[in-house]
Amino acid sequence: VPPTLRVFDLKGSSRNRFVKEAKRGEVQMDDNFHAYIQHSPFYLSEEAKRLLTVSIFNDTVFLTKVNVMDYSLLLGIDEENNRIMVGIIDYVRQYTMDKQAETYYKMAIDRVAMKGGQAGPTVIAPPEYRTRFREAMGRNFVAAPAYIAMERADANDDALPPKA
Repeated sequence: VPPTLRVFDLKGSSRNRFVKEAKRGEVQMDDNFHAYIQHSPFYLSEEAKRLLTVSIFNDTVFLTKVNVMDYSLLLGIDEENNRIMVGIIDYVRQYTMDKQAETYYKMAIDRVAMKGGQAGPTVIAPPEYRTRFREAMGRNFVAAPAYIAMERADANDDALPPKA
């Protein structure tokens, strides 16, 4: 993995989604991403945000129809070239009887442990998973007018060493 590439596995959940002492090049998770954008925010053009939103919408419609949940958005941030790469991964897990049982079991454990204020269960039915995923990805990626996105790109170019 190039030293200027950061990789995140985003599910839209905050339960057990942090890699402690993550090193550059390691795949990090949702909470690591939120910490990263606090210090290094990035913006998509309005068109890029629209394309990403439509792609996520269409992919999640299909995954829900085939009863799949627990997928992620793999996000690569190329800091040197100011680009992102995305793709949906881990889309092979169907919501079968064992996953339904796991959902009910974890919800019961949370109620007994009085963890009602914490993030909900990570294993949820495909329609709920789709909604959570879409909403989280909508919050994760912020659109800005083209001139603001370009200003950030120009500012980052000044901070980077010249290309060899």
